[in-house]
Amino acid sequence: MALWIAALLGVIQGIFMFLPVSSTAHRVLTEHWLIARGETLPPPESPEMILFALVVHVGTLVPIAVTFWPSLKVFSFYVWALALAIATGLLDLTPAAEL
Repeated sequence: MALWIAALLGVIQGIFMFLPVSSTAHRVLTEHWLIARGETLPPPESPEMILFALVVHVGTLVPIAVTFWPSLKVFSFYVWALALAIATGLLDLTPAAEL
């Protein structure tokens, strides 16, 4: 895959990731459009394209995680605290017996 095609698909993935539409569908439609124009791309189900899709999704996830890191840190603390309370029996989630 040419570098300009990878950049184009990455930009499309990045733009549509934050819109309430399918970013993957727009990327796949662009792939099919490029193939129809005569560009050489690996098939969508090939390991190369699956890896490319994974990389662009991780590339979108990293800035989101960095942006929301303070909130994620607090949230993960409470999730771990709840999990430990359940695991150690400090918080009993079994239903009470009927009276």
